Amino acid sequence: MKYSISKHFTTKDILLFTLPSILTMIFTSLYTIVDGIFVSRFVGSDALSAINIVLPVINLTNGIGIMMGTGGSAVIGRKLGEGNVKGARKSFSLIIAFTFAWGIICSVLLVAFSREISLLLGSSERLIEECTKYLRVYSIFLWASILQIIFQTLLVTAGQPNLSLFLTVAAGISNIVLDYIFIVPMNLGIIGAALGTGISCLVASIPSFLFFYRNEGELRFARFRYEAQTILQTLSNGSSEMVSSVASGIIVFLFNKSMMTLAGEDGVAALSVVMYTQFLFAALHIGFSNGIAPVFSYHYGSGNKEELRGLFKKCSFLVITATVFVVLTAFITAEFVVAVFTGRGNALYELTLHGYRIFIWNFLFAGINIFASALFTALSNGLISASISFLRTFIAEILAILFLPVLLGINGLWLAVPSAEFVSSLFAVFCIVKYFVFVYFRKTQQ
Repeated sequence: MKYSISKHFTTKDILLFTLPSILTMIFTSLYTIVDGIFVSRFVGSDALSAINIVLPVINLTNGIGIMMGTGGSAVIGRKLGEGNVKGARKSFSLIIAFTFAWGIICSVLLVAFSREISLLLGSSERLIEECTKYLRVYSIFLWASILQIIFQTLLVTAGQPNLSLFLTVAAGISNIVLDYIFIVPMNLGIIGAALGTGISCLVASIPSFLFFYRNEGELRFARFRYEAQTILQTLSNGSSEMVSSVASGIIVFLFNKSMMTLAGEDGVAALSVVMYTQFLFAALHIGFSNGIAPVFSYHYGSGNKEELRGLFKKCSFLVITATVFVVLTAFITAEFVVAVFTGRGNALYELTLHGYRIFIWNFLFAGINIFASALFTALSNGLISASISFLRTFIAEILAILFLPVLLGINGLWLAVPSAEFVSSLFAVFCIVKYFVFVYFRKTQQ
């Protein structure tokens, strides 16, 4: 069923409209999670720790795809809206070519210096070989991962959200199947995990390329010339997403370093499991918030305050409902989720379960923070959106990681994310009340 963003949305309409975005985010989060499950159960906790050690550099390079995708979508979408289809095609082709070139450069550098980079990221001597193997093999396919990310966004710009979802699901399923084949029957260890993830990126990126190559619609490949202005506009528009990726990499690095000091390699493995659950549960809120954002943007542009109020009320109810669902699900399934990664009745299981039960409390506040940031982006208030996101993903977490373990030991590290989400939620609620409720509720009723 198709929905025009200009229509009146019921609660059911909102759910159906955002469902593809939610499912896309969930399947995207499965990439790292599937690697974690297979590696932990069939290779060992050291291999799981190794993946988490090199994760910051993977987040950073994938941030290129996110930045070029979101920034490029704004540039291309504006030109399409202006009726400049030829210009949109040229910009699209330039952006893809530029991103591909950077992807190749990153792949070559990471393959060549994978051991040195792993040491810089905090690998111990015990983990260095596993870190190097995973990063080196995965980096061979890094260009495909970056292209998959940018195509995922630009397929939506081209009016093909269902194709984007289908290819994401296909890549996710391929990752699961290939991880099993390479790790279990073929016994390739952590190399098998890297191969499974890397090849699955090809499953999404190559068909996306062929679609745009053969597409007869408005958006397709065309001859182009290098235009610095187009690239600079793309980089500027997508800079906040790149900052988020950089911040994520720094946070994971600090977490790994602190946990290595407090609990060694097993502590990093436990941290990996806990963070994987965050990817999955956060995907629900991110998918919903990003999915409904264009509707807020449309009615903001049209000045329809009545529709904005209605959307906000319905979305607030859904965010609160989802939060309750996520927290209850996380607590009820805690033992099962941890056991999927670690098995039962061992020291790693006990360490991970203890940390997970503390970490779960972050889900109580994360939804409002994610929704608030997306809301203000949709309302073209980038400053407030960036402030919420930067406080949540960078400042509050860094301060918590640095100081809570000093006071509370390893429990303080487990509390770092919940405390950061709580502090950020206070700021997010303040911003919503001051810059949305007072503007679209109180003033219109006077």
